[in-house]
Amino acid sequence: MHVIKDTNRYGRVDTFEPVTQIPTGYSVWNIGRHNFPHERCVPLAKEGKKQYDWQMPVDLSSLKYIMVDTEKLALRILKEAGYKGVDRERFYEIINENK
Repeated sequence: MHVIKDTNRYGRVDTFEPVTQIPTGYSVWNIGRHNFPHERCVPLAKEGKKQYDWQMPVDLSSLKYIMVDTEKLALRILKEAGYKGVDRERFYEIINENK
């Protein structure tokens, strides 16, 4: 696995470090496959500082990604993250359901 550097549509470069286990405090970052087009890779982030209660910011200085067995599984995880979020515990539940 290697570091992934992605440039978003506004020119910001995001750096994602690879991990083999999701660190405590991280969850799946629901940015969609179109914004993170790396097969079998799931983007991870920890919560950033909020100015308002309704915000859901991430800490862009500590992004990570984890690779899963198949792209189908990665897409399932990303889809669920879009509906209700996927924290560390739920990520491993999904992984174990697919064994």
